[in-house]
Amino acid sequence: KTFPQLLMTALKSDKAAGNVQWRQDGASFSIIRRYDFMTEVMPSFFKKTKFESFLRKMKRWGFQRIQWGPECGAFQHPLFHRDYPDQCAKMRCVNINHKAEEKLIRTQHDTRNFANRNQMRPAINTQ
Repeated sequence: KTFPQLLMTALKSDKAAGNVQWRQDGASFSIIRRYDFMTEVMPSFFKKTKFESFLRKMKRWGFQRIQWGPECGAFQHPLFHRDYPDQCAKMRCVNINHKAEEKLIRTQHDTRNFANRNQMRPAINTQ
């Protein structure tokens, strides 16, 4: 099973009750008891049980944390929904190295464009 599939199973488990709260529409969830979630739920479904590692993995899988409003702090993903658990099988992990590679390519491209702009400028005679 993939991380999202395991997470869906974990969130629907009896152990998660009281530690996790799905929003009314089922499109996002909040971890309301972080310590209990990490010590009671996570070890049953995942190898690593550090919250920071969990957050990094959530980000790699495309989860976003709601930054404002009544659901502030909740996690969401378009393919991760309480009422449609099979949809999470379509989720894909974003390769962090791939992002770094894209950034490097963009930087090289920007550097080349900057060099080309400098070559196109007419020489200034300082005499």
